[in-house]
Amino acid sequence: MIAIFISFLYFVYIFSDFFESSKDKDEKYAIFAVSLIFSVASNGLISMLLIAFQQVNIPIHLIQLIFFLIVVDLKKVKEISWGFLGGFFYDVSNIRKNFDKKFIILIASILILLFLASLGPINHSDTVNYYVGYPLQYYLRNSHFVDGDLGQGLLGIGDFANIAFIQEKSIWLIRVSQYLPLIPILIFLFKRKTSPLNILIFISSPVFLQWLTVGKINFLGDSCLSLIYLCWKFKPSPRYALATILVGLISISIKISSALIFIPILMEILFTYKFSLKKFLIGIKPHISIGKLVIFSISITSILSIFYYRFFLTGNLFFPILSSIFSKGNEQYHDWEMMLRNFDRDGFYQLWIFIPKNPSKIAAVLGPASGLFFILKFWNDINNLIFKSKFSLNIGFIQLIFLFMFAQGRADYYFSPLFLLICGANNLFDNKIKIKKYLINNTKFIMRVFCISQFFLFTISTFYMIFLNIFAIVNYEKAMNKTAYGFYNSKLILENANEPVLGLAASPPRLFYDSEFVPNHNFWKCLKYSNHPADQDKENFCLETLKVKTVIVEENYLKKNKNYDCNPLVFKDTPRNIFKSSQYTVDFCKKK
Repeated sequence: MIAIFISFLYFVYIFSDFFESSKDKDEKYAIFAVSLIFSVASNGLISMLLIAFQQVNIPIHLIQLIFFLIVVDLKKVKEISWGFLGGFFYDVSNIRKNFDKKFIILIASILILLFLASLGPINHSDTVNYYVGYPLQYYLRNSHFVDGDLGQGLLGIGDFANIAFIQEKSIWLIRVSQYLPLIPILIFLFKRKTSPLNILIFISSPVFLQWLTVGKINFLGDSCLSLIYLCWKFKPSPRYALATILVGLISISIKISSALIFIPILMEILFTYKFSLKKFLIGIKPHISIGKLVIFSISITSILSIFYYRFFLTGNLFFPILSSIFSKGNEQYHDWEMMLRNFDRDGFYQLWIFIPKNPSKIAAVLGPASGLFFILKFWNDINNLIFKSKFSLNIGFIQLIFLFMFAQGRADYYFSPLFLLICGANNLFDNKIKIKKYLINNTKFIMRVFCISQFFLFTISTFYMIFLNIFAIVNYEKAMNKTAYGFYNSKLILENANEPVLGLAASPPRLFYDSEFVPNHNFWKCLKYSNHPADQDKENFCLETLKVKTVIVEENYLKKNKNYDCNPLVFKDTPRNIFKSSQYTVDFCKKK
């Protein structure tokens, strides 16, 4: 977090100059959003360079400190920093004047609980395998490597920035970094006179527990992009427009799916300036400065470096999407893309984005009140169009359509439309056109029930995550054995396996396993997607080709294989839901 903090400070200095200290009261929010995401991107780029040159042990925070001293005028930075913070303090003081004290205490309490929930170990399956697991392995090996796992191509610029946390021995703060945009975003909602009901619907969305506790960088990217866009929306200016586009490029370098929320924003900006570069750049002084060079170079280099990285790994700049275009003939890539695209899109997946399909999904939904808010907001805009001939298109609805059409059926993609639609929205029940006359009766009662239900889901999830964090502090080993994906099994594999290991029934996650193993994608590539004579024992051929000495399979899977001796071993299935932990038997099969 030290590297993030230092780079954030000098980006605040740079963007204060870039925005030319305008009188816009939202400027501090714009500065915050762009400074935070540029800070993450700069740390990610430095990490990639250190990996490429096999110098990962050089402290990133030291490099950032050198940049700070080069870029910043020490005489001005103190004044700029205090002015930056003072603007937030001023807005907070206005909140106390304009909102009920009890409501402010409630929101403050929720923020404290969310912070406590975010402060914990990395234990989610995707994060321990890929988003923190790979950076840890790059750090330990002091070099890059390609092991054939398709998940390696999912890494974004923000995931490489995790190496700074690894260097500083502060992996627990990776989750906390996702909390950083939350307080300014809430102050912004208050400042925009968003109704208390809508603020409560927003902050009590259970998916916040997913955003803040998984350890992925996605929430930070989406929130910074949405915040700078709203600054431009409320006060259109070329500077904000350009900053929004640069932030959008970085958000795509963080995760490719951000294109679904950035494209509608980009189109609105381009339409506003009528696709004219001259109109777009008017008002921006043409002189070149170190700050401007840093801004443009980081934004462009971030997205180009990630595109090149994915091309280097897979031959597809946009991996894992568009494999039918850029990876023609590679059935494995195509099948994996379809698997990712259709993840959780079965049945009425649009409903399960708002309501938990089962108890394990409680903290992975937007909440029923959020869903009803979307419906009422849309209905309110339609009423304004029909009865008042007044209609203002909210980009949040376009983002919703894009996400429903192309994104996975998971609620954690939906921060931007939720934020954009909530921000500045009045109490929809105060509309002069009575909702119940045109929609359904007892809408207020239904919303009250939905809000209570959503808050209940949120409260349960929040206190549960805090409990897990306390559990990990009191007894780290026991807590991780019960709730961290692959933590317990990794120790058994280390004790019982001969390397290299192939895990078909359970693979050791890279965050907890530092020994040699073969990703199962390599095995399936050989077994399913390669051509060999029909009379050849393909399974043994693939195991021999990959030089596997121990293969972990389902019980009795290799019982008849004469090349391996198999013995049963009890593994643990350890999801983050401690009540769903279970045991299952696998076979440890060692080559004879």
